[in-house]
Amino acid sequence: MIQSLDAELIAKRAVDCKQYARALYFLEPHIEGMPSKVESGQASRLLDAVQDIYTQIDDPDGLEGVSARLVAVSPEQQALTHRKAGRWTAAQSWYEMQLAQSPEDTNTQMDLLTCLKESGQHGKSFGLDPARWRASC
Repeated sequence: MIQSLDAELIAKRAVDCKQYARALYFLEPHIEGMPSKVESGQASRLLDAVQDIYTQIDDPDGLEGVSARLVAVSPEQQALTHRKAGRWTAAQSWYEMQLAQSPEDTNTQMDLLTCLKESGQHGKSFGLDPARWRASC
């Protein structure tokens, strides 16, 4: 009976209700059971959804596994994977490149500062005062 329900719809509704384990319960077997002939766009979209779920539940191992299955990992996804896995210097490199292109992007600035803080480098770059950085977070 439950197998006749649309796994993607159930997973979407579960995510809407913040029931991430339930979403994974339906979505992962659905992806595994997809024929290899299914267009890669649909599979990639579903893997992106699973990656978002693993990000929400802060599971770096699951995130790493999904990233390995993605055909093309965007730089943003790769930076996110590095951050969740605690590879701060790898993520830092990506954020530094982004800031070189868009120096006024405050979200990227905060992400870079987070990487610097987590890797113990806060205050060394940009002439920041570590006491002021801690106070602002």
